[in-house]
Parts: sequence; C-alpha cells; structure tokens
Amino acid sequence: MPDNPYFKAFEHRQPPNWAPFSRRRATVWHGLAGATVAFSALYLHWRWTASLNPEALLFSIAVALAETLFFLGTLIFYFDIWDEGDTPRARPPTTRAEAALDQAPGAPITVDIFITTYDEDADVVRPSIADAQAVRVPPGHTVAIWLLDDGRRDSFRAIAKDSGVGYLTRPDNRGYKAGNLRNALFHTGGDFVVICDADTRLFPSFLENTLGYFQDPQVAWVQTPHWFYDIPEGRPWAETLAHATGLSPQSTALRWASAGLRAITGRPGSGSDPFLSEPGLFFDIIQRRRNRHGASFCCGAGSVHRREAVFHGALRQLGQDVAQVRKVCPAAPLGAVDLQPYRFHVSEDIYTSILLQSDPQKRWTSVYHPQVEARMLSPWTMQAWATQRLKYAGGTFDIMIHANPIWRRGMPWRTKLHYAATFWSYLACLWAPIMLVAPVLSLMTGMAPVHAYSLEFFAHFLPAILVS
Repeated sequence: MPDNPYFKAFEHRQPPNWAPFSRRRATVWHGLAGATVAFSALYLHWRWTASLNPEALLFSIAVALAETLFFLGTLIFYFDIWDEGDTPRARPPTTRAEAALDQAPGAPITVDIFITTYDEDADVVRPSIADAQAVRVPPGHTVAIWLLDDGRRDSFRAIAKDSGVGYLTRPDNRGYKAGNLRNALFHTGGDFVVICDADTRLFPSFLENTLGYFQDPQVAWVQTPHWFYDIPEGRPWAETLAHATGLSPQSTALRWASAGLRAITGRPGSGSDPFLSEPGLFFDIIQRRRNRHGASFCCGAGSVHRREAVFHGALRQLGQDVAQVRKVCPAAPLGAVDLQPYRFHVSEDIYTSILLQSDPQKRWTSVYHPQVEARMLSPWTMQAWATQRLKYAGGTFDIMIHANPIWRRGMPWRTKLHYAATFWSYLACLWAPIMLVAPVLSLMTGMAPVHAYSLEFFAHFLPAILVS
C-alpha cells in the first residue's frame, strides 16, 4: 500500500463492473435511435422544402445548414455506438506458437512492462512499480519491469535499483513520450509490451485477462479502460441541503428535493467529479462499441502491444517517409528519417493505431477489453484538466488535417467511419455557434430563421427533439 496519505484515502475503492447491454435495453436503444433518425429526417425535409424564410434567406439557410450538420453527426455517432461486440475471452497462451510468435522450442513468452515518467513525484511512481511487481505471471511467460525516466533523475535510478526493476533514460526528450518508448524498445526485447504512465497501477489480473487475445495473430494491441480511483465523490444532495437548511436529511421535503436535483443534474450529489473527469462514457460506450469492427484505438496507459506489429508498422511508415523526403531532396541520406515505433506526435497512441489499422498487408486489428485492469489518478487541478483536454483536441485536429485516416488506403471503411465520428465531434464547434447566436440575432433584429406558424413548426420539431 502507498505511504502517501492521499492515496491511502482511496485504496478501498473498487472499479465499476461494466456489464454488457441486455437484449431488452439494446432493443429500446435501437428503437429510439431509429425513431430519432426518422423524425429528424422528416423535420429537415420540411425545413428545406417548406420553412425557409425568403425575407432572411441567408440567415435561414445558415440555421438549416447547421441543423443538417448536427443531424449528420447524429447519424455517424449512432453508427459509432450502435451495438456492443466484445471479443470472447481466452486463456493466456502457454507457448510461443499459441501466441503467434516465432517458433523457439522451450523459450518463454516475454513481456516488458514500461512505466514512463518525466516530472512526477516519487510518491506517484513507487506504487506503480510495486503493483507491477504484484502482477501474476501466466505459465510459460517471463516479465521484466522497466522505469523509463525522461527526467534523468539520480533519485529515480536509485528507486529502480532498490525496487529491483530496470532503469532506462536518454540524453534528450526528443519525441516526448513516443521518443521515450522508442528508446526503451531499442534496449529491450519482450514479445509483448505493457505501457503504463507514472500513475498507472496494474491489478494482479492484468496479464491473465489480456494476453489471451493475442492468440489471434492479427491482434496488434489490447486496450483496457482508464479508471480514475481518486475522483471526489462529493456529498449526497440530502446532506448538502440539510447543511444549508438545518432540516433533517430524512425529512420528506429534503428527500423530494434530493430526487429532483438528481434528476435535473444527473449527479448523485454536490462536489462529485468537479472537473467531469470520469471517463466511463468514452471507454464503456464509445471504445467498447467500436470493438465490434476492431476499430477501438490505443489510449496509451493500460494497453498491451505485440512488438512485431509495432515494428512492422514503423518500418512500413519509414519507407513511406523516406520516399516522401527523397521526392523533395533526392540526395537525402537514409538516416535523415527516424524509425519511429510510436509516432512522434502529441497523440502518439491514436496516430500509431491509425498506421497499424491501415496496413493492407498484415490487416492488424485491436481488441478492447471492457473491464478495468488498472487504477489511475485524475487531473488534480483545472490547469492539468485543461492541458489534458487541449492535448486530446490538438492531437485530433492535427491528425485530421495532416494524416486523416479517411483518405488512407488499406483501412476498412467501417473503421474509417468510426474515426470520422471522432473528427466530427470536434468539428461541431464550427456550426454550434450558429445555433447559439440564432435566437439572440432574432430577438435583436426581428429576423426569423423559420417561415412558418408556431404550431406548424412545433409539430415538426418536437417529435424529433423529444424522441432524441
């Protein structure tokens, strides 16, 4: 158990058990989604054919166009999360042949656990090392744990030595985390690589529950959910209201008020998850449902990678990079371009996922393991939260502009649609302001974006929005 009192306060927490949808829930969801699409399509047909205001035509078209773009986003999003498709679990392979590795009679399957760190405190990293050492090793496997210190700290070298784990560093920070992982890959030789951030604390069952998927030779990586075990739970609404009013939390008035606040806010109490960091929606809904097409992408921490796949994708991309450089500079030496097992990018995990999923030769795929196998720390400050979100958004926009998978050959069309859903969700910031400004502009100028009586408008609009 960690020595730091902060961590001890949350040690008792257990991860959620995300059960799959029942057939009844799936039927209700599909029915409502289908009805939403139908009513929305009818509404938009009416908007474009019967409700544009000729007296404010540009304004009316702009609003209708924004509504249409939101509808297209809904269609892509419904495809993205339409159904679950969990990959059947399998026991860990016991031989190299079962793991689709090279034949080496009697040789074990080797696993490297990488714990990356740059400027984190020792109190954060020590529990991660201890929990990695507590991971159960399946029969026929050997495990090596490595502390990858991009901060080049003598104190962390000593921590690694005292803990009995390997220590790797490098003279610079080129490529950031991806460069750190690249350096480690060149100094190790495990058949499979587990990626951990400094605060990633693996559960003992991690390898037992993830390595079995690699019996499929096309599986390049397995991603597990992120679970932030230190998110503040806050106080129940009844206690908050009792403190403010002096009434008993068991009083009828406070019970009714608490129920109303839960319904309105969707939260069990005040002060819970203040930065909205809980990642369950993304992992259990989006990532889990992309798995049905092998389209979930790597999220870094808590993932396991087949070394062969990582290097195969890197060598293939290196050839393309060299060809591109020599188009510009025919005399450029081969060493002018680096081999990048994990792409040097702010979102190296999703970028590398795209490279592997678009490989027409190997047809690599991914597996999303739906149950939590590690605990992690949430952002502690608003600045940390904003930095994290900026990284996600900036990396996604950069990939969309410079390496858009939709235009890559070799990637299955279903996988492309899943990536399109990611990009579209970020692009909504371009047309959302139109919908926000439209009511204000109407009030200030008297222009209406709809040319219809109120009853006619609501007859078309309300079914779509209420079913949605």
